[in-house]
Amino acid sequence: MIGVELHVPGPSSGQLQSAEEPAGAQEPAASATPVGNVPAAIKAAADALAGPVEVYDYVRQAIRPEYSHGAMKGPLQTYLEQAGNDADTATLLVMLMRAKGFEARYVRGTAQVSAAALVAHTGTAGVEQAVRVLERGGVPHEVVLGDGGVASVKWERTW
Repeated sequence: MIGVELHVPGPSSGQLQSAEEPAGAQEPAASATPVGNVPAAIKAAADALAGPVEVYDYVRQAIRPEYSHGAMKGPLQTYLEQAGNDADTATLLVMLMRAKGFEARYVRGTAQVSAAALVAHTGTAGVEQAVRVLERGGVPHEVVLGDGGVASVKWERTW
C-alpha cells in the first residue's frame, strides 16, 4: 500500500467568500501550485481523473509493486510500465497530484507488517521467500521473530 500526505490549499484571507458571493466562486486555481515539467502522458492521465481520491485509487490499483531500494525509474517510466518500487510509485503519485493542482510531498518511514501481509504483498508462497524478495532488492528491513518463526517485518518505505 502506498500513501502520501496531501495538503490541499485552502482559501487565503483574501479568498474567503462573503454571503453575497456564490458558492465555489473563489476556488484556488490549479496553477497556484507549481509543478515543474510534467510529461504529457502523466498530465493526460491526471486530467482523466476526477480528484485526489481517484488519483490515489488509480495508482494503488494500476501500479504493480516492485522490490528495490530508492528511486530507479522515475514517474514516467513507472506510469508507462505500470510497475515501480515504493519510491517510484510515490513519485508518480506526487506528480499526478501536483498536475491536478494539489500540493503533495513524500513521507519516508518504517512500516511493520505481519508475515502474512508481507507474503500477500510480495505474492510469494511463504514468509521466507517474501523476506528473500526484500533482500534481493536491497530493501532495508528487519525481521521480527515470534514463537513460530517470523512474526512480522519492519520495512523501510517511501510514500
